[in-house]
Amino acid sequence: MQRLDYFSLAMPAFHHLLAVDQYCKKSSVDPTILRLVQIYASQINGCAFCVDIHCKEAKIAGERELRIYHVPIWEESPLFSEKEKAAFEWTKAVTLINQGPVPEELFQKMKQHFSEQEIVDLNMQIAFINLFNRFAATFKSVPGARDQALGLGKANLS
Repeated sequence: MQRLDYFSLAMPAFHHLLAVDQYCKKSSVDPTILRLVQIYASQINGCAFCVDIHCKEAKIAGERELRIYHVPIWEESPLFSEKEKAAFEWTKAVTLINQGPVPEELFQKMKQHFSEQEIVDLNMQIAFINLFNRFAATFKSVPGARDQALGLGKANLS
């Protein structure tokens, strides 16, 4: 059971954050990569609510289920491109920034696959999902609780 309704209690702030969400959705980064990053960061953060939502969104958007299942094992999986793997590695480094700075070598790898604008936009998405993970995980949002409101029943994953 969810501990409290943080969204209602901080609605003015969340309305502002929705503008960041819209920015991310319209950003220069391939939407497929953004969805994979949302899933992976949410997994790292142990946010079941967000993993649930973003897996369903990815399936509805046409992502192959096997690729969704392979997100936790992206390093060994042959299903992801080098660009996607760089995004996963970047996501891990940014999400776990408390474990040390993002290595220069990783930044250079990112520059091989992404423009400067894409790197900034990808970082914005990672920061944004990390923020939401911290609310949903802390207050124990229930996976599937927003399916109807978000139209996620179309994923047929219940």
